[in-house]
Amino acid sequence: MGLSDVFLVLTLLVVGFYFIAGHPLAEFLGLKKTYDTWVGFSITLSLFTFLAFNQYMTQEKSSKVSDFCANQSLTLSCYKVTQETCEAAFVYYRERCIQKIRPEYAHRPSALIGPQVKKCITAAFDRSLKFQRLQQRSPACEDFFAHMDSPRFAGPTSIQRHSQK
Repeated sequence: MGLSDVFLVLTLLVVGFYFIAGHPLAEFLGLKKTYDTWVGFSITLSLFTFLAFNQYMTQEKSSKVSDFCANQSLTLSCYKVTQETCEAAFVYYRERCIQKIRPEYAHRPSALIGPQVKKCITAAFDRSLKFQRLQQRSPACEDFFAHMDSPRFAGPTSIQRHSQK
């Protein structure tokens, strides 16, 4: 949560409690005090909704990144990259892969595109960081790279090839 989010939360909290306790609408406009209470309650409820949504989205995003760039994942154990580089590449390619794959499944709005997105991200990651492959590889990395180099894997999910058409 950034500094602007903290400022927004504190401002909404103060304004909400001011409406509940101070009754400014009743004083300045002559309305019933219940209107102030409802306005204050609505502001406070929107604050807690924002906090819950912000917390949920932050956890969901970080869990997807951490699965792809975990310490024991093939991504970090087979390439010579830092975790920050891996996470930045994941975020960069994830958006592009979703934008590329979603139109292909427009006729099936309930289709699960997660496996295709993961395949696309992995292929794009390998293409962009192929020169960072470790020279001393484990058998798991050898299998992973053999799978990545197979024409079946990198064919239609290629972002660069798709964007050049």
